[in-house]
Amino acid sequence: TLSCAADSRQLETLNAGRVVGATGPVPPGIAGRLENPSPYAHNVDKARALLAEAGYPGGIDPATGRRLTLVLDLGRTDQEIRETAELFASFMDRIGVVVKLQYNSWPSFLKKIARRDAQMFLIGWMADYPSALNFMQLFVGRNASPGPNRSNYANPDYDALYDKADATLDEATRLAMIAEMQERIREDCPWIFLYH
Repeated sequence: TLSCAADSRQLETLNAGRVVGATGPVPPGIAGRLENPSPYAHNVDKARALLAEAGYPGGIDPATGRRLTLVLDLGRTDQEIRETAELFASFMDRIGVVVKLQYNSWPSFLKKIARRDAQMFLIGWMADYPSALNFMQLFVGRNASPGPNRSNYANPDYDALYDKADATLDEATRLAMIAEMQERIREDCPWIFLYH
């Protein structure tokens, strides 16, 4: 739902073309990146329909009768992060969801994520080496917080596929497995993919 509400094109404009909208976890220029659109690409009508299907029609929490409210933790307070966070909150407002912004110092932000105390958070990843597997390891269950799988995504089938791809020497076979892993991640949505 929230993925469909996020508008990467507006984030590209906000960042004056210094970023490119994300279709998944693997950035442009890395072998194996999926070029086809995500099944949850920007589509406000679909976001509203999925929100209603999840039990929050119009963004209303049936338990309280009020708008669903989520907290987005941020690790910086500079203008760039504030503008990005405020734009993200405006995307969610369009579907009736309130996003409260929680600013933290960088050390306290990292501690909060490691303790799994953040409901949502905005963070990036810079590749250690130019391989799609460097991005796909961010979803492996054994890498959960305080490791790099900060979303704490857990899927044993995904983990087995990752391990198989990591041990595969044949590039075509490995890239096919990486494509399958990306499709699973895009379907399960542990992240809202914004931009690279």
